[in-house]
Amino acid sequence: MAVSRAKTARRKPQPIPEPEPDVVIEQVPSLNELGILNGSDKSSLGHGFLRHYDRLFRDLRAQPINILEIGVGGGASLRMWAAYFPRAIVVGTDPNPDSRWHAGDRRIVETGSQTDAQFLHRIGSLYRPTIVIDNGTHRADDIVQTFEHLYPTMRHGGLYVVECLHFHAGGGADHWRGGATAPPQDFFLILARLAGCPESDVPFDRTLSNLTDSVEFFYGGVVIKRRPDWAASDPIALHRPLVARANHARMWINYAQLVLNNGGDPQEAVDACRNALVQEPTEASYHHQLSVALERAGDMEGAMTACRISIRLHPAFRMFSDRLAGLGKKRTETPAAESVGDG
Repeated sequence: MAVSRAKTARRKPQPIPEPEPDVVIEQVPSLNELGILNGSDKSSLGHGFLRHYDRLFRDLRAQPINILEIGVGGGASLRMWAAYFPRAIVVGTDPNPDSRWHAGDRRIVETGSQTDAQFLHRIGSLYRPTIVIDNGTHRADDIVQTFEHLYPTMRHGGLYVVECLHFHAGGGADHWRGGATAPPQDFFLILARLAGCPESDVPFDRTLSNLTDSVEFFYGGVVIKRRPDWAASDPIALHRPLVARANHARMWINYAQLVLNNGGDPQEAVDACRNALVQEPTEASYHHQLSVALERAGDMEGAMTACRISIRLHPAFRMFSDRLAGLGKKRTETPAAESVGDG
């Protein structure tokens, strides 16, 4: 049966409709644009911080959070934050009573100095900020003290920012030192080291480092992220029954590291390592982890014995021999440790 030509003819392509000329797509101002419109020196016409903040704060933009900025000045930042975060309460602190003129429309100004530890603790506990920005005196001693008092009061998953670290390099660095013995970037570098390598043997307040998820530096600033809610629970108690149920050598070793990294009982870490070694007694890395746990538990002789075993099992791995040398040096420096433990 013949097919009609009308059915087989190709259809002509239809033209793509042109957009209506009077349709305007409304664009939300970027943080940098809001900074310029409000006269903030954090914008690209100043220090250039806002391109980092836009990336860091974007996911929080629609949230009903509290933002705390140390230093009000002319109020430009408070107005900018209130515009960028339409549901946030923006709190500024400043020792100048005249700064209260910048309050209003979700903006609160608290009069007080960041040199006052009681004031910092009260403000942090009252507002429980999700974002803290230290744009205060810029003195090294004030920066560290402010962080030590405000950071523990923040909400989990929050972001703590310190601005103008570039003041602490070059010819003017001594002017900004205050009563501190080192520039603030050194303090936060140690915190970054502990966030990445919690077993690092450096003197530092471990309650602060245990709260920290990450540390990021950018030109003139640093942002410290607190651990989120899922990490705020007791990780040791959470994992203990699972590890016992699994009864797997590698999980016992990982659990030992978890205990040590989260301020747990070093003896529990020692026991976990020994559980692993029952299953795999010739694994050199497990003896190395046992050495670390024994040292934390105060058993220096036991730590050295475990380290020697790891060397015997894997003599080519220099880290083991370096650790043994370090343990020997510590024992020499602290002879009292020789009487601790039975090896």
